[in-house]
Amino acid sequence: MRSSRAALLAVLLLGNSFVVAWWWASAWLVDDGAGSLAEQWGIVAVAVLGAAVIVLRVDRYVQAWSRSSVAPTDADLRQALAAAVFIALGCGSIWGGIVVLEQAVSAGAAAGGLATWWIAGSVAWLAAGINHGIAAWWLRPALLREFDQAAVGAVAASRAWAERIWTARVVTVPAVPVLLLAGALASSGASSGAAQAATLLGVAVIVASSLWLGGRSAATLAAIRDAIRGRYRPVVDSVTEAGALQSAVGELIDESVRSEASQALFGQHVGQDVARQALEHGTELRAETRFVAVMFVDLVGSTRAASTMRPGEVVALLNRFFDIVIRVVDRNRGFVNKFVGDEALIVFGAPVFQVEAVTQALATARELVEALADMPEIQVGIGVSAGTVTAGNVGAAERFEYTVIGDPVNEAARLTELAKKHPGHVLASATSVGFASEAEQALWESGDLVELRGRSKLTRLAWPVAPTRTRS
Repeated sequence: MRSSRAALLAVLLLGNSFVVAWWWASAWLVDDGAGSLAEQWGIVAVAVLGAAVIVLRVDRYVQAWSRSSVAPTDADLRQALAAAVFIALGCGSIWGGIVVLEQAVSAGAAAGGLATWWIAGSVAWLAAGINHGIAAWWLRPALLREFDQAAVGAVAASRAWAERIWTARVVTVPAVPVLLLAGALASSGASSGAAQAATLLGVAVIVASSLWLGGRSAATLAAIRDAIRGRYRPVVDSVTEAGALQSAVGELIDESVRSEASQALFGQHVGQDVARQALEHGTELRAETRFVAVMFVDLVGSTRAASTMRPGEVVALLNRFFDIVIRVVDRNRGFVNKFVGDEALIVFGAPVFQVEAVTQALATARELVEALADMPEIQVGIGVSAGTVTAGNVGAAERFEYTVIGDPVNEAARLTELAKKHPGHVLASATSVGFASEAEQALWESGDLVELRGRSKLTRLAWPVAPTRTRS
């Protein structure tokens, strides 16, 4: 803390020393004595000590907000901003008053005439601007923290006021002292060329300050644009409206990241297609008729394995199994509707319509058995059926899920039971194969008619022409 206070005193000393240099230069240009060096350093000491006392008191006031659980109000923040303005007015008044007093005492009230007042105004304005800038610099970290924590709308008045103060300081502090010096040169009888040159310089400084202010605003907007593109929170480096924009954009980006994370998590639980449909069209409890292909994939002997393996080993085995299933299904644009123990229900053609739903389902069945050959410790049964189902959200308003209901679902489940004992471990109904492309049909052959459990209608079986790897 002592080193920080020493830095504040050093900056105040440097800034007010520049004011001394400006006073000497102005007095020299208009031939209006600036008093002794001792007198001017006395003024510097008074200005520095006065400004330091006020700044440190305001800083302690602001730091109290950080330690308090109660957020500062808009009025509190305006009071802190007003303290910096009070410092500026106080230092400006000290400098201007002492310049006039020093001239009156040392050279007589009439010696300098109007030029003395012009110089006093120039020095006072510069001192006010410099000391206000130093006070704002010192209070900036604490104010930034408090403004950033407060809601954007809650401190709108403070930000608007800070914006006006900031703009006025940037544009007027460099230019007004030069213009006032031009007035001093004109009133002192100096050459008109010198006064005109000072006036033109002052106007040029205003233009340059305005351009710099515009460039800084453009840089702030560019940084915000980059933050939006890069999806990171922009640094809030201002208590003005620009800082409000930075803070608001940061909140929007954080909310967007959280929303995408929630959407991704939602998609992992219900499937990306279902999640996308829910976000775009809502989650009404409605259903529709769809022509789909349905596939069941079931492990053989998982109950026995669960009784002989540790729980962690069972979970690891199932995760490896389902990882292969998901990768093959995704490659063929299928939808893993649900996991039921060691069984997976997969749908092609819902919720997203697919022209080649049956072809993709049959291709997936063939590929799955080949892919699962990397897990020789397991056996599977795969059943495929196709037809018209009811697809949609089923349940209650508080809890529901997307699913498909219909005869093809039941038929695929029964085919899976038979497939566990079939040499190729894959069975489909011949009717379903008839809906596939000619190229896919050529890879399947039909067999006998069978009566599946729970169904009175006979089903003709079909399986891949080139049998998949048989497991004993």
